[in-house]
Parts: sequence; C-alpha cells; structure tokens
Amino acid sequence: MKLKSLVFALVFSVAAAYAPDIAGAELPSLQDAWDKVTDVTRDALKYVKGNGNSAERQDSAAASTSESRIFSKVWKKFAEVSNEAVNLATDAEKKKRTMLEFLTAREPRYVRLLKKAQDILADSEANEQFEKIDELTLRNKKNQETILKLKRDRVVAPLSSYNPLADTRERIDKKIANLETEMVDNKEQIRHLQSEIMHILDKNGLHISMEELKYLIVSAEGSELVRLMSIADNMKRIQGVIERELLQDKNNVSLAKYYTGMYFISLETYLSAHDTVLEKIPLYRKRLKDIVREAAQNRDEARKLRSSASDADVSNLEANININERVLSVARLYDDLLRRRMDLLQQSRNSVEKKVRIASNTYKTIVNGSALITLINTESGEFSLLVNFAMPELKMIYDSAMLNAFMEIADRIKSEQ
Repeated sequence: MKLKSLVFALVFSVAAAYAPDIAGAELPSLQDAWDKVTDVTRDALKYVKGNGNSAERQDSAAASTSESRIFSKVWKKFAEVSNEAVNLATDAEKKKRTMLEFLTAREPRYVRLLKKAQDILADSEANEQFEKIDELTLRNKKNQETILKLKRDRVVAPLSSYNPLADTRERIDKKIANLETEMVDNKEQIRHLQSEIMHILDKNGLHISMEELKYLIVSAEGSELVRLMSIADNMKRIQGVIERELLQDKNNVSLAKYYTGMYFISLETYLSAHDTVLEKIPLYRKRLKDIVREAAQNRDEARKLRSSASDADVSNLEANININERVLSVARLYDDLLRRRMDLLQQSRNSVEKKVRIASNTYKTIVNGSALITLINTESGEFSLLVNFAMPELKMIYDSAMLNAFMEIADRIKSEQ
C-alpha cells in the first residue's frame, strides 16, 4: 500500500507542478516542480529498494508452500500404501496370483500396490505445468485441423450472405485469423510453462536444457521418463526425511523397522517403474519399424514412377522421395536413441535391483532383530534363545538403534546370571 501511495503522490506532484490550483494560484516554477518530483521519487526508490522484492519473495513462499503441500500429500498416501505392501514384500510368492485373482483377471495384490505407489510417487510440483502444456498442444492441433477444414470450405463459400449464420469468405477469414491468433497465444503460454518447469526441475537438482525438456514433452516415451524422474525426486525427499527422523531417534527400533520398510517399498516401486518404461519402449520401436517400412515402400514406389513420369510430375515425385528419405532418417535416429535409452534404463534397473535386495535383507534383518528383542524382553528366562545367535555387523543408520537395544539386553542378561 505504501508503494501505491508513493506512486500516486508522484503522479499528483507532476500534475500539481503543471496545473494551477482551483484558487487560482500561480503556476510554480519548473525547478519547484522538479524538486517536488525528486523528493517523492527518492522516497519511492527507498521503498522499492527495501521492499521491491516482496512480490518475488511472496511468489517464492507460495511456490515453497505448494511444494510442501504436494510432498505432504505424497508422504501421507505413500506411507499408507507402504505399510500395506511391506507385509507382502518378503513373501516369495508375492507376485503370483491367487485363485480369486486368476478368476477375476486381476494382477497380484502386491503388483497392484506397487502400481498405486507409482501413481503416488509420480505426483510432482511440475505436473500441473506438464498437463497444461499437453492441453494447449492438443488445442493447437485441433485448431490446425479446423483451419484446414475452413480453408477447404472457403473455396465454395459465398462472398456475402443475408443469413447471419452462413459462412461467407469474410467470416471464414475472420475465424481463421482468430484461430491463428489463439494458436500464437497458446504457444506463448507453452513457452512460459516450459520456463516454469525448468525452474522447478533446477530447484530440485535436476539440470536439463530447454531442448531436452522439449524432447521429453514431445517424444513418445517422454511422459514415462518424466514420471520416472518425479518418482526418483520424491524418493530422494522421502529418504531425506527418513534419515533425519532416524538420526533424531536412534534408539527407536520400531521406528527403524517402519522407515526401513518404507524405504524398501519405495525402491520396489522405483524398480517397477523402470519395468513399466522398459515394457513400453519396445512397443514404440515396433511402431517405428512399421513407419520405416511404409516410408521405404513409398520412396521405392516414387522412384519407379519417376523413371516414366513427365517433366511436370518429376518434381512432385522428387519431393515425395525427399520427404520419405527424411522420415527414414529421423525414424532410424529415433530408434537408435530408444535403443540407447533402453540400455541406460536397464543399467539403472540393475543398480536399483541390487539396492532392492539390500533393502529387503535390511528389512528382514530389522524385523528379525526386532522380533528377537521383543521375545527377550518378554521371556528373559529363555537364555537358550541366544545360543548360536551371531549379531551381524551393521553399518547403516538403523544400526545404532539395533546395537543399543542389543547392548541393553546383554546388560540385563549379565545382571541376571
């Protein structure tokens, strides 16, 4: 409000400097007017310097609040699914259908839970921007189709008509102009949304170029890759929370068990997300082969027709040959890119799979150790349970909680001897 008041004062000062007042006062000198304007301007600049970034700070705070709200929702939903899935995670038969699932043509419950977890972890601060870009791109595509139809209709449209609903050439031209203006506006919105996405990704530690972002938006597998990145980003945040919570409560075995299970399921979810992309890319490559085959046939046919074509038709056939050659070149390039993408994803999957096995072993160790601690606490007289039990050397964050608990139990056993 103060800035607005200063602006109004500045405008008023300029007006007062150059307009006589109602009482008929003499016009002030140019120097007096300038001095008044300068004084007000100085106050305004002081305010802007001290508070001019408030809007930016408010935008930043709003973005931070939005990000926090989205992650809080992700955490809550994922914790619920994780708590349900972890009970099945160590079962060797977890990915096999029950008889009921077989009869109802449903996937195994554990697989369904992992897919649900994928959907939860794929929620991102940039989802809204990606969806809006898809919407605007689709709208432009429909507008382009409408423009093409209008141009065809224009050929037979009357120059004028008394019917206000009839499409005359003038009205068609206006419709086309409006649609073209809308398409330009949509493209500008898309550029703005792309910049927002770049800012969000950069803020979260994912640095990609605008060209790479545009590729993700337009490519067939782009949505799956964006989904995979969102899952990875949320996993990173979840792991950060887990680490912080365990460091603050090192002796809480139950908490260690809960968070280790949560981390285990997040890795399983990430692994299944890899599988989802790796299953789809071969389908894209198969479609590319069909496109290559069709383009090659069209090119070869054009070449045959060229040998007996008239001079007037040769140029058209040459253009057709060039178009098909370009299609072949791009399709092969894209296929090679998809092949390399599959190789990298497979390498990533292998790495994640190793982490899944470690996380699974960790979770089972925690559960087993926790169960043993509970049993010893309730049945401290059964010393035979400790015979031949070897405490594994633990090097992870949860180790301190387990180790401290075992040390307490050992002290109790010694004191009872």
